[in-house]
Formats: sequence, C-alpha cells, structure tokens
Amino acid sequence: MGIPPEDREIHVDAALWDLQANPGRIESAASAWQRFGKASATIGDNLDADARKLMGSQWSGTARDSFGQHQSKVFDSLDTMGAQASKLASALDGVADLLRWYQGALDTEREQIMGAVPSWRAGGEIVFRWNKPEQATKVTEATGRARVLRKELDDALKGKLSGFAATEWEAISKQWDSVSSGAADPFTLPAEATGVSVLMVDGRAVVNTGPGDDNVKVTRDPDTGQVIVEVNGAKYYYPEGTPVTIRAGDGNDRVEVPKGANLSLTLLGGEGNDELRGGDGNERIVGLHGDDKIYGGAGNDYASAGSGRDYADGQGGNDLLAGGRGNDVVYGLSGNDNIAGGEGEDYLEGATGDDTVHGGAGRDTISGGRDSDRLDGGSGDDVLYAGHGRDTVTGGGGADTAYRQDEDQATGVRQDVRVEVSDAAQYIQIQGSPEFQERVRADLDMMRASPVGQQMLTELDDIHNDTSAVASDWPVLGGVSYQGNPLVITEADSNTASSTSNWHLGEDYEVTYNPSRLSSSDDRPPVAGLFHEFAHVYDYGNDTSASGTHEGPDDVGIENDEREAVGLPIDEDKDPNTPGQIDPDHPFGYTENAFRDELGWPRRTSYS
Repeated sequence: MGIPPEDREIHVDAALWDLQANPGRIESAASAWQRFGKASATIGDNLDADARKLMGSQWSGTARDSFGQHQSKVFDSLDTMGAQASKLASALDGVADLLRWYQGALDTEREQIMGAVPSWRAGGEIVFRWNKPEQATKVTEATGRARVLRKELDDALKGKLSGFAATEWEAISKQWDSVSSGAADPFTLPAEATGVSVLMVDGRAVVNTGPGDDNVKVTRDPDTGQVIVEVNGAKYYYPEGTPVTIRAGDGNDRVEVPKGANLSLTLLGGEGNDELRGGDGNERIVGLHGDDKIYGGAGNDYASAGSGRDYADGQGGNDLLAGGRGNDVVYGLSGNDNIAGGEGEDYLEGATGDDTVHGGAGRDTISGGRDSDRLDGGSGDDVLYAGHGRDTVTGGGGADTAYRQDEDQATGVRQDVRVEVSDAAQYIQIQGSPEFQERVRADLDMMRASPVGQQMLTELDDIHNDTSAVASDWPVLGGVSYQGNPLVITEADSNTASSTSNWHLGEDYEVTYNPSRLSSSDDRPPVAGLFHEFAHVYDYGNDTSASGTHEGPDDVGIENDEREAVGLPIDEDKDPNTPGQIDPDHPFGYTENAFRDELGWPRRTSYS
C-alpha cells in the first residue's frame, strides 16, 4: 500500500524565499541623506562668507572673540554632520545592494526547487508533493540553502550597521541642545545697549531697542518704499528693501509688523515675556528666554519660541515652528507646516495643510487637523489625534495613544483607537479677526476627532436643535438682540481669561475665548479652557447649573457651577454630614477633567 498523497506533502513558509524588502525606498533614503550632507556643506559655506564680513569689520572685544569660538564650533558640527550623512548614505546604498542581490539568489533557489518538485502556492505557503524520496531530500536541501543565504545576509547587514551609529549625532544634539532651545546664549553677546542703537552691517540694519518694555512697529512707507522702524514712538528710516533685524533685549517687549507689510525681517526677543508678530514676509522670529507669544503672519516663516512657557502661531504660509524648552503651545494653521515641540509637555496642532508634527521629549498632545499629516510623538507618553485626511501616526518611545480613522496608518502606539471624525456643531459662529476664526476652527476640528470632544459637540447640537425661538420674537435688550444663534465664540483681549454667558430670555450663549492665554496654574492647553466653557453651555442648555458657592477647604467662595464644569464634587446643601459629589445632572463625561483624561493631562483638583 502506497503513502497517501497528503502524507507526501511538505509545507514551507513562502516568506523563506521572500525578504519582503524594498531596496528602492532605501536608495531614496540614501539619496536624501546625501542631499542633507551637501546642504550642510552649503550652509557652512554661506555662514563662512557672512562671518568673514562680520569678523573683518571694526568689531572687537570679548563678544567678538567669543563669536569666533562659536563660529568654529558651528563649522565643526556642520563638517561632522556632512561626513556622518555621507557615511549613512553609503551604508544605505550598501544595504540596498545586499537586499537586491540576496533576493535575486533566493528567487533563483525558489524557482529551481519548484521546477524540480511538483508544487503550488496555498495562502502564505508553498506546498511540495514529492513522488520519490529524493524529491523530498531536494526540498530539504533547498530550504537549507535558503536559510544559509539569509544567514549570510544577516551577517553582511551587521557589517553595514556601523554606518547607522548614532553616537556622533547624539553628541552634536547634546552640544547644541541648550542653545537651540533658547536656554543658553550661543556666545557672549554684546552688552545691552542703554538706549536705542542702530548698526549697519553689510547693508542690514540691526536695531537694538535696549532694556525695558519696548513697543516696536516695523512698516513700509507706501509712497517712498522706505522701511520705517518705530521704537517707543521714535522713527528710524531705511532705504527700500533694507533687511532689518530687531533685537528687543531685556524686558517685556512687543514687536509688530502690520498685515500687508512684506519685509525682510529677523525679530529677536530676549529676556522677558515678549510678543512678536510677523507680517506678510518670510520672517525669522526667535523668542529666546521668557514666556513669549509668537505670531508668524502670512509668509513662510521660521519661528523658534526658545525657553519658557511659549505660544507660537504660524498663521499663513508653510512655516517651520519650534517650541524649544518648556511646556509650549504651537499651532501651524494654514499651510504645509513643520512643527517640533522640543523638550517639555507640549500641545501641538497642525490645523489645515499637509503638516509634519514631531512632539520631541516629554508627554505631548498632538493634533494633525485637516489634510494629510505626519505625526510623531517622540519620547514620552503621547496622545495623538490624526483628524481629517489620510494621516501617518508614529508613536515613538513611551506608552502612546492614537485616535485615528480607518484610512490612517499608525505604528508604535500602545493604544490604537479608531474614531470616525464627526462634523458636529457646525452651527457655532466665530466672531473676531480672520486669524482668530481660523484658530478656533482648528480647536473645533480637534474636538471632532476626539471621542470626548465629539460627545460634547453632539450635546451642543442637541441643545441647538431644541431651540424653538425665532429672531423676530425677541426685542433688542441692552444693545444685544437675539439673532437665533445659540452659540457664538468671540475673541477676547490678549490679557483676558475665557468666559461664558447666556441670555436667559432665549437660547443665546456666548463664549469669550482667549486662545493664546497660557497663564493657568497647571499649564493646561487653551483648548481645555474652551471645553470648560462648553461645559457651562451644557449646563445653561440643560438647566443644570449648580447654584451657590463652595465652602470647602479648597476653592472657598468659588461658584459651584465652576467646580461643576471642571468635574469636581460640590456640596449644594451645605450640610457637612453629606459629602460633596459630582453633580448627577452634569455627567463627568461632559467636564473639563474628562477631556483632560483623554488628552493625557493631569486633572484639576480645584478651580482656583
């Protein structure tokens, strides 16, 4: 009796002969690193040319000597980067060559054995059915040769790994970390001017405003084209097209370039809490030390907030934005932006455009917004919201959570949560500057990609849909008329906290919102403050606002409805024998602390 056919079958994983590699993509990466190395050399040449002009001028003293040392360090780092990039490119090309050669050898082995022994593919396997014992031996020998080839490839790839050593890159990163984050000066800076001083360096005007809280405005005369720099009311005029650097120095300074002004500008903050506003040109804006606010304006801007608790808003254009060291809030808004949070617990929002957002070190919250974005959490336990569009989410190191749609790709995350982005609360009206409106739309889009945010916005929709009032039914009272708009978000002054009000004769609610306010005691992102105000709207719409004030050891005299919106216990009956509790008429899922839980932000333990 012969051996049954099924007992003469040998099942082999087809992946044994398939490396599942893409040498072409690796070669593309090699080309990119080669270009990076050449770019490092070009940057070095440009810096050298500029530095020669500066060092060859009449500048002398300690600052000049320190700058010379700084210059040498920069060139050394650029040379190292170029050499390492070239080494990495060569290693990647070598890897691609190895993969291509060994895949060819494996293909040949597979074709030969499948031609020698009856075989077919079944799912992820190749099934061999031998008729003679020597055929079974051939299959065994062929699989053995394939394993030998793969072992040879592994050994060869290990020989290429030296090109991937991160030691030199880490050394460069460590060397420049404190400077790039704004925590340290790159060299001994010249002494602060006692008043306004102006230097002309190779056709560039360098304006030092001196210490103190300065108010600076840079404009262009529409008739003559002259560039006008106004410092605390005093005006300085420069020929049309003159590049200008404003060095604000110590103090809480405000530097503003009005809309429509397309100038060549570099704005530098310094010590103090500065507000730096760009115009329509491609500006370079650096906050340096302090808690700064940076607005890029139109144009393709570079903005680095530096050290401190900073707010950076790219606004229009394809911007490069860096938060630096500290717990920062960075918004790209319109354009294809590159955003880096840096070190700290940052809130990063791409908004519209195909953005690339990297969290860096620390526990970050990252939102892609609309369009096709690339989100990378970096180190730390990050929370990432892909939002609209076809996005790519990478967790990085840490226990990361991704909220994404089915069409998005996610790798390296601990929790992968599928979310269908909603279109809830489209009826909400936003009143304020175009920049404010775009900024608020970004926050609403983020909530539409958030399970807790969706829940709140859906409830606001329900409140809106239950409204039966008609505009003509209501007279004008105190200068405010009911227009049938149940929820309006209005722009607050830059120094004003957010608040919510409602007109009790109708279903008209108003949230006054300050999207750049970062002065909360626990560094919460502004979007959490907006959610808090929506919690009040929830109570107004459902008639569940808690009455009275809190008399506990914390938040003494604070209105109960504020603690209710946060998600803290209240004691409405003032009876010490009955402990406080979360208001059952306001479920915890509609509170600020519920939103914080999802964002990965610590809960508030008190309102004050």
